[in-house]
Amino acid sequence: MGVRDSRGNRAHRLVAVGPEEPFDGRTQADMEASHWNHLAQVLQREGVNVQPADLRELPHEVELSERLLARVGTSGHDIS
Repeated sequence: MGVRDSRGNRAHRLVAVGPEEPFDGRTQADMEASHWNHLAQVLQREGVNVQPADLRELPHEVELSERLLARVGTSGHDIS
């Protein structure tokens, strides 16, 4: 997973987009399973036949617009 600005430039740091940190006795595995199950259920309600394990294997990147980058005051190359 990586971050790109709207011009397609890769940011220097990677950003996690996905499961939250564990809480209330949950494990990281619990959080990951819950995350992918939720996404699969949302897609299934929309008629997409997909399994959580299939989603987990797909590559994905976050693309930040120039508008958002301007709002947070970064050029997209020093995202932390």
